Amino acid sequence: MSARESPWLDDLGQSSPQLPLEAVVLGLVGWGVLIFYMVAQSLLAFALAQARWLELKLSLETYLLLLGLILHIQWRRVERLVWEAGLPRPWWLSLADCLSFVTTFWACSTVVYCLII
Repeated sequence: MSARESPWLDDLGQSSPQLPLEAVVLGLVGWGVLIFYMVAQSLLAFALAQARWLELKLSLETYLLLLGLILHIQWRRVERLVWEAGLPRPWWLSLADCLSFVTTFWACSTVVYCLII
């Protein structure tokens, strides 16, 4: 197998840059935390929507919103690692950042709604 046939080499015979291992590990851990965050926010919004659980909902929501902020910071860190490697932003990073932002925005709006009622 010559250098031109290697799947790890681009058209010019040079190795193509790969994602840094730290970015991949942080991305995988971040996706796990993101799934937990989205499920927890959904359960909190729908299961504790009754007025008698309002204090519990608001106290748990504070910690979940902090988790959302930490996720946002982590996605920025992964993006910086990818950028430093000279690579474009991967689609899974854009999707994760978007999902965490939308979930956090939705959670903030439910907190404001609960405080208004």
